[in-house]
Amino acid sequence: MRQILIDSGILLSYYQQQEPLHQAVLAFFDKTTAQLITSPICIAEVLWLLGNPADPRVLSAQNHLLAAVSLGGIKGLNGIQLLGIRKAITAPTPH
Repeated sequence: MRQILIDSGILLSYYQQQEPLHQAVLAFFDKTTAQLITSPICIAEVLWLLGNPADPRVLSAQNHLLAAVSLGGIKGLNGIQLLGIRKAITAPTPH
């Protein structure tokens, strides 16, 4: 299965309707069949940037993200796994 490394930007655009790329991100998530992967630090960053969980909309978005991770829709990687991905990304391409 194809894997796509995502960062906080795409996740924030998904949850925040006022983001310029919100609709494009929704379309991407609807169409992709790839395994989405990210780091625990990225997940924590998104939870923080979404705002105060006293706001029911923020709490709902935070719970949705955590559910996506716990159900495997977004795979959290540890530092060692991320290091392997970085090496694969930066490895010279064979000619």
